[in-house]
Amino acid sequence: MSHHTHIIARLALLLYLVGMAVAMLLPLGGLSVSLNRIRLLGFRGDHVVHAAMFVGLLLIMGYNRRVSAARWWRSLWPCLLLAVLLAVGSELLQGLLHIRRFSPSDMQANLVGIALGLLPFLMVSRNRQIKHRHENG
Repeated sequence: MSHHTHIIARLALLLYLVGMAVAMLLPLGGLSVSLNRIRLLGFRGDHVVHAAMFVGLLLIMGYNRRVSAARWWRSLWPCLLLAVLLAVGSELLQGLLHIRRFSPSDMQANLVGIALGLLPFLMVSRNRQIKHRHENG
């Protein structure tokens, strides 16, 4: 990954995290109620959105990883830990805010998103590692 591409990828990750924070911490008003009424494959719409946010997070985190072949698997754990902390911590924080509320089912949807995002994360980060090795090898 060139230096310029690396900066853009980091900026995209930062913007994605800011977008997630806004979506998870600010009041959503009628949008939240509307998403609760929508069903997609039998799942509530808001749960699909929660899961999709964490699939997207893992995908962009995977793209941002720059690791050597020897450290490839070991570097998975800090990314996974950060995602789990965000999934659980954001819901716990919502429980402390008077404008939002804690939802165990939303937390479960966040964790499902992490599980679903794990394979794309591994594929993207592995492909980035292989490409980096060929460019520098």
